[in-house]
Amino acid sequence: EVALRLGASKIYLAGVDLAYPRGVTHATDTMDYAIKKTEGLSEVCGVGGVPVYTDRVFSAYREEIEARIAGTEGVTFYNLSQVGARIKGTIEVTNISSL
Repeated sequence: EVALRLGASKIYLAGVDLAYPRGVTHATDTMDYAIKKTEGLSEVCGVGGVPVYTDRVFSAYREEIEARIAGTEGVTFYNLSQVGARIKGTIEVTNISSL
């Protein structure tokens, strides 16, 4: 939101997985890393078309972001996640070093 208000023409979403890829809650080697049971989670399309699991909170947040993107003209949004949920309206960056 800050970037939009400051007039950014490009916004890069980093760390916005909004899913539990392979059932993992946080990045490997972090103190919050854990495996989450996928029971009760929903399967959604992930980056690159790979299915990932998400919950109601992440889904609601993703939908809010997608609505904000859809209502924003003149700004390009990039999804830097390599394993998270697909976010409509973003360009998926599969090779971050190409930026």
